[in-house]
Amino acid sequence: VTEFAPINLVANVPFVMVVPAGLPVRTVKEFIDLAKTAPNKLSYGSVGVGTPQHLGSELFKMHAGVDLIHVPFRGATAVLPDLLTGRIDMFIGAINSVLPLIQEGKLRAIAATSSKRIASLPDVPTLAEVAFPGFEVGSAAGLVAPAGTPTDIVEMLNREIANVIATPGFHQRMAAVGLDVVGTTPAAYAKFIADDYAKWGKVVAAAGIKPE
Repeated sequence: VTEFAPINLVANVPFVMVVPAGLPVRTVKEFIDLAKTAPNKLSYGSVGVGTPQHLGSELFKMHAGVDLIHVPFRGATAVLPDLLTGRIDMFIGAINSVLPLIQEGKLRAIAATSSKRIASLPDVPTLAEVAFPGFEVGSAAGLVAPAGTPTDIVEMLNREIANVIATPGFHQRMAAVGLDVVGTTPAAYAKFIADDYAKWGKVVAAAGIKPE
């Protein structure tokens, strides 16, 4: 919040809640029901402590009132083998890391955790639609400079980045990997960062997550 000068929020990275194809659930309700019948037996993967994948799953646990075992991995590519084989039972992760496996039927998408349905998965409802109004978990890609960068430099960079964002080729490339193009002012991006920091700080405190 204080160590960077936000320039432009380029894209949102939608997240999706997936389970192995072999897990006998097809909806969020069925997953919650299964978790409640087997407390502390179902597990979820993340790409490390404190990551959006970890915090999003903890937020889901709080809303759903279920106990799930956290299994941290070193990156999304490390999560996937255990998820595909059913050694872990759920993953809330970036659409670009799991979309091919969903399309191949190897993973089952039961909810998008974005604010709206994901364009590449139009039949998959959002978690807010089917269970928890206002629930939103995702990630974002933007550009920042060191704190103290002169305002005119930040504004010039913002304009140049906006020109790139506006090109059809950029939109096509982002759409191909499931990302939503945004584009903001430096002030809007600063507010986004501050709001996100406050939101997830509450989850960290409530879940008792400690730095590792």
